[in-house]
Amino acid sequence: MRCPYCGNDNKGNVKFCAKCGANLNHQNLENLKSENINNYKDDYEKDKTKQEFYEDVVTKTQLKKAQHATRTKVILITIFSIIILCLLGVIAYLVLGSGIGLNILGEKKTETTVAVETTEEPTEKTVTVPAVAGYDYNLALQRLSNANLKVTYTSEYSDNVYENCVISQTPDPGTEVKEGTEVKLVVSKGKENKQTTSTPSDPSDNTDPSSENGTVNSSDYIIADSSSRYLKYNDVKNLDEDEIELARNEIYARHGRKFNSDELQRYFYSKPWYRGTIEPEDFNESVFNKYESANVTYLLKQEEYIDDHGHANPNL
Repeated sequence: MRCPYCGNDNKGNVKFCAKCGANLNHQNLENLKSENINNYKDDYEKDKTKQEFYEDVVTKTQLKKAQHATRTKVILITIFSIIILCLLGVIAYLVLGSGIGLNILGEKKTETTVAVETTEEPTEKTVTVPAVAGYDYNLALQRLSNANLKVTYTSEYSDNVYENCVISQTPDPGTEVKEGTEVKLVVSKGKENKQTTSTPSDPSDNTDPSSENGTVNSSDYIIADSSSRYLKYNDVKNLDEDEIELARNEIYARHGRKFNSDELQRYFYSKPWYRGTIEPEDFNESVFNKYESANVTYLLKQEEYIDDHGHANPNL
């Protein structure tokens, strides 16, 4: 009889196993078989449950992997589609926007470009017409030419204005005009009963025809040519303070400036060449040429020096 415990093959109907000593009676064996069968069934059920569990887990895992793979594919396809659409949009913009592509109907896209020419008129410079009434014609011509103005003149007799000096001008001094504007002068031929008369010299002649050696001589001026040369000590050494003040303001008066001082205003109104048209607050010294600007400063210094010392300064 084979021992169900150790597997030893016992000879005969022995009650106990010769090898392990287990009880081998028939009832015990039946109970053992029954127990073994039950244990086997339990183990089988357990194994079956485990197997089903493992299979279920594997199935769920595979399902999750499959779902994840599906979602990944969908996402990739979506991204790829968006990229393709963007590229197509860019290509369509570049092609159709450049005017060389085809429109939706298959017709060629054409564009008409109209060139618009914009012409801006150049800004013309304006200048202030300087006052030249009472000036010798050559000095008046020089002043107006320096202001980029054209000059024309007519001549007529005058009992009050010296020969070859300007009687009047058009436009009036102080008027704002464009460069190149024509200024018309009326120039004195002197008194009508004179046997000989003269007309303004050629513009290229810089010498004053009414004087010798280019110096303007007129009793109506303190210093007649202070607008055409730099003054020196010899020009003022014999003048007193009042005379130097008049010589300085004479430069202003030639440009038509009026004066706040009644004494100065009366003095210059007595001169036939004076045409007061510009109020003192409106006068701009930019109309002075280089000689006038320097001489105004020089005469003012001499005027102040005489006020302190009683005589002109030879060192200025």
